Amino acid sequence: MPPSSSRLDTARGLPVATIADSVLIAEYLDATYPDTPKLFSPGTHALQLAFMPRLRPLYEFVMLPIYNILNPASQPYFRITREKAFGGKMLEQMAPTGTAGEEQWAKVKEGFDVVHGWLEKGKADGPFILGKEPAFFDFFLASYVQWIKVIWDEDSVEWKDISSWSDGTCVALVKALENYETVV
Repeated sequence: MPPSSSRLDTARGLPVATIADSVLIAEYLDATYPDTPKLFSPGTHALQLAFMPRLRPLYEFVMLPIYNILNPASQPYFRITREKAFGGKMLEQMAPTGTAGEEQWAKVKEGFDVVHGWLEKGKADGPFILGKEPAFFDFFLASYVQWIKVIWDEDSVEWKDISSWSDGTCVALVKALENYETVV
């Protein structure tokens, strides 16, 4: 899929594009910079995206905390679009509670356990899903984990839960990617 807009950075002679979807961004980078390490190595595209539905059970829990950390100007748009996406349910009513909440949280953990199992399969080859070199999956999962940490903060019960699951595999993945945090 082509980027939503594109132009040339005349100072560096490089293409500049405006893209707002992580998968499309990764695909664009792979296509635009063919001589760099691939985010989607040949034959791994579908497999790397298979994990995304595993993380969806978390969404109902995070809507209100996200809203609460947004700046006031962004809150109305977020509320309207998310409440519409969740069938008109108010943000304050989205996170399941009681037994339903416990069951949904167990599904969140189950999704992380599956992802952990995938990471464990390749652990002998390196800390990433494909071994020594990071791929789209690794960057997406690490950013997702960082996003969760920001939403709830380090002292929350939710973050303590998630960061401890599967022997802290997701937190270790974030650490393994630290050298990619700096923009050069």
